[in-house]
Amino acid sequence: MASVELPTPVKITELPETPLTSGHINHNDLPWVEQGGGIEMKLLRVSDDTGHWISMNRFQPGSQLPPHRHSGGVFAFTISGTTSAPTRAARS
Repeated sequence: MASVELPTPVKITELPETPLTSGHINHNDLPWVEQGGGIEMKLLRVSDDTGHWISMNRFQPGSQLPPHRHSGGVFAFTISGTTSAPTRAARS
């Protein structure tokens, strides 16, 4: 897999109560990583604090995600084509 050099975080404020840092990465500079079964992913961000992952995914027609778990919330947007997700009964 190709190595990607990440930028040094840039402090966007000097206020001690909001010590935010930020960096910009052009998603076009990140590699697509083959996940198997016609699925590719670009990992854009991972938060250790919330467990959220932000990724771009490409699915070949007819591909299916294998069973898996999430460490945080999932926000999915379909930019082109159609997708469907299996429905599951809510746990009580």
